[in-house]
Amino acid sequence: MAKPLDELKNATIQGMLKVQDYWQMITDKGNISIYNPVEYRTEAGARFDLEQLRLKDIGNRVVVNVIDEDETQLCFELDGGSSIVISLAEEDWWGPEALCACLHSGVIVVVRAGEC
Repeated sequence: MAKPLDELKNATIQGMLKVQDYWQMITDKGNISIYNPVEYRTEAGARFDLEQLRLKDIGNRVVVNVIDEDETQLCFELDGGSSIVISLAEEDWWGPEALCACLHSGVIVVVRAGEC
């Protein structure tokens, strides 16, 4: 599953916006609309809801890897050891998709719960 999202490697995060009831991660390579639960994990292992973040916590971070973990979560590993983790667990899915990435290259990736 991570293959189409590999285009996001080396993308710089420019912002995280709350849009009604979902989050949008804005990067220099495209935008990702996140509908499932998402959290920010620090390099020390602390976990935060995105509501608790400030732009300085995540802005200008670079995506170094995109990995699926046991098909239950998608992890955007960031430089410095922090990460953004999106749940793909069936019980967290409320549709229509877990996330949708619209990349500047023209690639559109839609991920549903349990798809990885």
